[in-house]
This record gives sequence, structure tokens and C-alpha cells, in this order.
Amino acid sequence: MREMICGRTFGFRLLSVTCLAAGLWLVGRVAFCTPSEQAHRAPEPSSARRTVVVVHTSRGDESFDAEIADTPADRARGLMERWSLPARAGMLFIFPREQHLTFWMKNTLIPLDMIFISHDRKIVGIVKKAKPLDTATRSVSGLSQFVLELAGGASDAYGIEPGQTVSFDVTIPVR
Repeated sequence: MREMICGRTFGFRLLSVTCLAAGLWLVGRVAFCTPSEQAHRAPEPSSARRTVVVVHTSRGDESFDAEIADTPADRARGLMERWSLPARAGMLFIFPREQHLTFWMKNTLIPLDMIFISHDRKIVGIVKKAKPLDTATRSVSGLSQFVLELAGGASDAYGIEPGQTVSFDVTIPVR
């Protein structure tokens, strides 16, 4: 009789431990899994302002829907923690004055093209396919007041080159 009770007790304990382990595994999967790309994408601020940026290329005009980064906080955050960037989307960084600008890819998960633009809206230079998560600074020779970030390879795909002009309608932040 005692063996039967011990057998039932052992079986119940084994069942309890198995259920507990399965429950912990399930909680771990839910807490640490990668459910969808959307869940991984850093949320865009609901109040994110946008503008259409048009690059006048030798092939014709190329338009991009760009988020505006014109505050120190927005410029510091940039496109960090984004798992993807839709085609023809990007971010336009706006600075109060023309200066030598440097960018890095810290916490940026996707390769980017960085298009440096002067105060008179001419492309000064392009950093192509900047490596994700790299903290090395990137810049071009010459002064810029704006930088348009697009998905890596976009500048080649759309024929964007230094010397071309760019159009957009934005307010320049106060110095």
C-alpha cells in the first residue's frame, strides 16, 4: 500500500514539475521571442512631422517621404532601432546652420545611405551603405545643413549623386 502511495506521489510530483517547466518555457517564449517585424520596429512618434523630399536626378525627379528630425532629441535618435525602412521613405535631419556634420550608426539596425545637403539644397556628398551598429563617424568634405537618410543602396538605385539639387518645404530651427 505504501508503494502505491509513494508511486502516486512520485507521479504527481513528476507531473507537477513537468507542467511547471512547460509553463516557464512558454512564458520565456512569449517574453523573449521575436513575434513580428512590427513589434521590433521602434515606434515612430505619433506626432512625427513629415515632408516630401524631391531629388532632381539626371533620370528625373525622385520623391521620398521623410520624417523630419529638427530637434536635438530627434536628431540624436534618428533611425535607431528600426528593423526596416519602407521603399522611398527616410529621415531628413535639419540643422540651424551649415556646418561640418558627422553621423554614426550606433543602435541603427539597417544599412543607410546618408546624403549630405548644403544650405542651398545641393548634394555635397553621400555616404553609401553605412554599416549597421558601427560607432565610427561618417562625414563628407564640405559643409552641410541637411542630411537625408535613406535605405542602404537607395542612392545608387535612384541615381542620386553629388551636385544634384534637392527640394523640400521645411522650417529651419532657430539657432
